[in-house]
Amino acid sequence: MGLFNLYKKNSLIKKAYNLFNQGKYPEALKCYDKILKSDSEYIDAWYGKGVVLEKCGRYHESLEAYDRALELDPEHFGGWYNRGNALIELERCNEALEAYDKALELDPKYFGAWYNKGYTLVKLERYGEALECYVEALKLDPENSEAWYNKGCILSKMEDYNGALEAYDRVLELDPKYLVAWHNRGYALAKLEMYREALEAYDKALEIDYEDSEVWYNKGNTLKKLERYQEAIKNYNNALKIDSKFTYAWIGKGNVFSELEKYQKALKCYNNALDLDNHCEFALEAKKNVLKALKK
Repeated sequence: MGLFNLYKKNSLIKKAYNLFNQGKYPEALKCYDKILKSDSEYIDAWYGKGVVLEKCGRYHESLEAYDRALELDPEHFGGWYNRGNALIELERCNEALEAYDKALELDPKYFGAWYNKGYTLVKLERYGEALECYVEALKLDPENSEAWYNKGCILSKMEDYNGALEAYDRVLELDPKYLVAWHNRGYALAKLEMYREALEAYDKALEIDYEDSEVWYNKGNTLKKLERYQEAIKNYNNALKIDSKFTYAWIGKGNVFSELEKYQKALKCYNNALDLDNHCEFALEAKKNVLKALKK
């Protein structure tokens, strides 16, 4: 390889990298293809091409590029890591795990590989293993609010609500405006029957986004638990103003009317829910119970 050719390829690599950073993906691809036309074994060009194709959502083609880079260098960290990311986009989770494991063999201190491996394991509902990955990720970056949030979500899935609360509290120390952390904190508190504290968390979430129908719905559920029925109805109504097709908000509202023995109003709510989802078991069962009550 002549010095001129090497200089030319290095210049094209830099040009492709700069074009990619400017969002000029087709132009970046042309640079990589030009390099590969003259040298089909240029690893950095195959890898760079894979990154661009992945960014363009062309995941099958990006995999081919990463695989070519890994044929040439089986210890190319970026090839394994980005291959994992592309496989996730294609919903090929088990293969993605293998790719992340290969990446972590090469660099066990790479935060992104632990984080994305944890995300993949959550998709596979392997929560215990996912939790271990986020623990490792947080050893590397203890100030990462996303990792703390995901850890909280996993602990909640595992019904460790106290552990989830600790994780959400850490998120909120790092980012007090983290909406879903306030929401999920409220949910965890409600599960622990700490209803008044749950309401405070939901109110914090609503201060950040008043138009979040899920928060209004869960706040309604908590008020129902406290037998503050009129307030619960108002919260379900707020959820339905934002999203009139919110099936479970109709069911929640119906449940309150049922508790108040206002069965006709409850029936109307359940029918609205069933108009949206005629197979909803919760609505079908609730409607059946209301019809029984009306016949008495």
